[in-house]
Amino acid sequence: MYMERANTPYIVSPDSIHWLPYHVLPSGAESAVLLGNRSDEGVCVMRLKVPGNVRIMPHSHGGNRIYTVISGRFVIGFGDKFAVSMLQEFGEGGVISVPANVELFQYSKSTGYIVQVQGSGPTDTVYVNPADDPRL
Repeated sequence: MYMERANTPYIVSPDSIHWLPYHVLPSGAESAVLLGNRSDEGVCVMRLKVPGNVRIMPHSHGGNRIYTVISGRFVIGFGDKFAVSMLQEFGEGGVISVPANVELFQYSKSTGYIVQVQGSGPTDTVYVNPADDPRL
């Protein structure tokens, strides 16, 4: 986990990013915290790496989030049911702002994707249908 130091520039190089399994999402997903801590107050910046052909079922987050597509095709929809007709696709450089408590779902195409997520902590992920939560 990377922590900001007061009055000191903070730099994260691509080769210093430490990926770990991210059990909030389906098997194979990984996360890397770049700045802050998901459990603490304040800004948190993380990256999510999701392999191909994964559905992330409807869920919400307690805080606002800004997603920036780093690589791949990020496919996202909004609502309490996974609906292919509601999916929108964004390529590298795409930015999506999602207010707190908005229900969303995601899909990764065959190549998967990496997104950077910026928000404020503490943060959580609440699945609409608890049976969809990989942690349970």
